[in-house]
Amino acid sequence: MRRMSATGRSVSTVTPLYKEGRYTADLVNVATAIETYFTQMDLAASTERVYRFTLNAFIEDAGPKTPIADLSADDIFEFLSDRYGDKSAGTYNRNRTALCSFFTFCARHDWIAANPVSRVETRRQRGTRATPMTDGASERRAVPSQGPRYSP
Repeated sequence: MRRMSATGRSVSTVTPLYKEGRYTADLVNVATAIETYFTQMDLAASTERVYRFTLNAFIEDAGPKTPIADLSADDIFEFLSDRYGDKSAGTYNRNRTALCSFFTFCARHDWIAANPVSRVETRRQRGTRATPMTDGASERRAVPSQGPRYSP
């Protein structure tokens, strides 16, 4: 973009990506936001590995140049459904959590007004995990209590 200076000369102006030490919201794209997220967050190695996997897949789907502010809850839901819809509730929710953490980071930096992931429901776990029983506990629990025994 060009503008005229006070002396009448044409001067090139560039909208800064950084303003007062922060990215401007209208110029933050998905790839830049994710790069900044991993640079500034102090995640455990195992958490970072899972989050990177999820967010790199998200870059592929959303497009690296897509402005972060243009993404909606519908986009998040579609991504999760397409990638993890046929997986267990735990896998789906783990990837949803990675996105939620990332979008919370974006909201704290004022790149988005609100976290769109908060509008995407978690999936309920089906059933419960079996708890292993040892030392005859299973037999004791399997026999219902009959109360005190009386003999004539």
